[in-house]
Amino acid sequence: MLKRVFSFKYLWLIIMVAVLVTVDIVVKSVAAARLTLDKPVTVIPGFFSLRYTENDGASFGILSGMFWLFIVITIVMLTVLTIIYWRSQFKSSKLFSISFGLIFAGAIGNLIDRMFLQYVRDYFWIHFFPAIFNLADVFITFGTAMLMIFIVRCAILDYKKKKQEKCCEPVTGQTTEVEEIKEKQEENKEAGTEKDDPKPRRKKTDSN
Repeated sequence: MLKRVFSFKYLWLIIMVAVLVTVDIVVKSVAAARLTLDKPVTVIPGFFSLRYTENDGASFGILSGMFWLFIVITIVMLTVLTIIYWRSQFKSSKLFSISFGLIFAGAIGNLIDRMFLQYVRDYFWIHFFPAIFNLADVFITFGTAMLMIFIVRCAILDYKKKKQEKCCEPVTGQTTEVEEIKEKQEENKEAGTEKDDPKPRRKKTDSN
């Protein structure tokens, strides 16, 4: 079992998740050190700014202070996702694996913040979008989008495959015109053979 879990086949995915989590933690630490709390730094005027905040709830300030609830939810979600991925028949697909890797990395990055700081460090602010987010949120968003694309693509391919198989299947319970003609020709041929070649009658021979 351990050989399967730590198979080199999935080593690249483990490394990818570890690298993304590390990058997320480093960027959060730099943002916390360089930016002033709730004081935006304009990057693109009227569109994008860096604004450091400490979120102890969900997006838009929902369930503020209930960080422990999000710790439990995240752990359960990661467990479920691990089981789904491990039992999936699509593990060999790079798109499927990368999408799960992004979701894992984002969830773990925010989980580390909640476990050690009791809040999540956010710093990206798109002006027309009300919520401030971080790199981990970007990972989760892109991973979810890629997973949805994969699911839709598989559904389309499966539909086309079933449609093609249905078109190629012969209609049961019915005979084609060609088969009916062949059957009639065979019947006529058998009837003609019997008529032209009657069984020879035995001649009576006198014994004397």
